Amino acid sequence: MPSLKYSLFAGEALPVSLSRKWRDAAPNAAIYNMYGPTEGTIHTSWYRVDPLNFFQGSVTPIGRPIGEQRISIRNMDGQECRTGETGEIWLSGPQMTRGYWNAPSLTAEKFVLDAGERWYRSGDLGRLDPRHGVIFGGRLDRQVKVLGYRIELQDVEAALATASQSEQVAVIALPKHRGGTAEVIVGFVAGNRVSIGDISATLRSVLPYYMLPRDVHPIADLPINANGKIDYRALENLYSEFATRSASAQ
Repeated sequence: MPSLKYSLFAGEALPVSLSRKWRDAAPNAAIYNMYGPTEGTIHTSWYRVDPLNFFQGSVTPIGRPIGEQRISIRNMDGQECRTGETGEIWLSGPQMTRGYWNAPSLTAEKFVLDAGERWYRSGDLGRLDPRHGVIFGGRLDRQVKVLGYRIELQDVEAALATASQSEQVAVIALPKHRGGTAEVIVGFVAGNRVSIGDISATLRSVLPYYMLPRDVHPIADLPINANGKIDYRALENLYSEFATRSASAQ
């Protein structure tokens, strides 16, 4: 696509590997990674991908705020994190919505006042990098503890994408218990060109044992929800079907 001049990615975390492939396909396009939840109506920050110096990580940064928008990285106590520390991404600015329709309790939970300023608690994780701005770290609700270790499922997905040579990957942790603990991690791959055995072998060479998926399942396509994002609940149901079939076969 040599005539393409601008490419804007938004809605999901942008893998660095995918931005490299896109650069090859659209060599003359300026590539921007945009970030912002619906509550921010709708883009809060931006990051321009440098094709001569790609970010050395698995996920493209979400960068710095647009215009009058503000981003703050906060710990569990609501205090600002130091540079490089991971915390929850808080957003503020004139684009923030007033709240949720007919849901005052949810509005009170997500929109908070701090030093007279109204902030939205995004539920996303991030850390501030002096050079690249905010580095996205996944979702708070996708942090799990397996075998006593805290795991970011996004990190497992990044390793699975590399091992399978496919961007269409997802992982889930089951069964879910209170406190964010789980017993096993399960992976799904769509459109892979590598055997499941080779994928598993590669994962064993790059991930610690407590982050390894117990199973990796090839599927035709990843399920997508109404918001255009990966439907992890549907994958949980799919895995339950796999487990039921396996038990019946035995």
